[in-house]
Amino acid sequence: MHSLDNIIWSALTTRQTEFAESFSQARRFMPDVTALGAFREPTLQGYESLAGLVGTKSPVALFLDEPYQRRARWEFIVGAPLLQMVSPYQARPIWQTHS
Repeated sequence: MHSLDNIIWSALTTRQTEFAESFSQARRFMPDVTALGAFREPTLQGYESLAGLVGTKSPVALFLDEPYQRRARWEFIVGAPLLQMVSPYQARPIWQTHS
């Protein structure tokens, strides 16, 4: 799996761990930072871990590959499709783009 396939999980388990709250298979940014959260996989265990993490404190925003499916103990507030843009070219640091 590419790190951009689960970008919030990737951020909260690598470079931005200092902003992470975690519980089992779920992570979220501290609520004062943003409402974004993630789980390793969108499975029953992932959702249960996220429920254990957020409880009833506040909403959590997720990026999902598939449209949200109703789940017990969860309330869907709003959703919108997002596009992931990718380039077929290898990215180079900006200082290497000018000769």
